[in-house]
Amino acid sequence: MKLTSKQLKVKPKTANIAGLQIADLIAYPSRREMLLEKGFLERLRFDFSDRITELLTEKYLKNDKTGEICGWGKKFLP
Repeated sequence: MKLTSKQLKVKPKTANIAGLQIADLIAYPSRREMLLEKGFLERLRFDFSDRITELLTEKYLKNDKTGEICGWGKKFLP
C-alpha cells in the first residue's frame, strides 16, 4: 500500500492538535540529548528537558544484561 498525498493529512500548528503538542514537547529534549551524547553540546542543566529525557529513556528497548539501548531505540541522523 502506497501513501499518497491525498491520504497524507498535514495540519498547521495553528490547529492546536494534541498530537502535535506532544510531539513538540518531546522533540527538543530528544534532540538536545542526542547532541549531548555526540559531543555537539556541553551539558547545561535544564530540569524540564532532563526530566522528559529520563521518561523517554525508560521507554527504550534495552538489553537486559548490558542495559544498552537496542539498535532501533535511538537514531542520530547528521
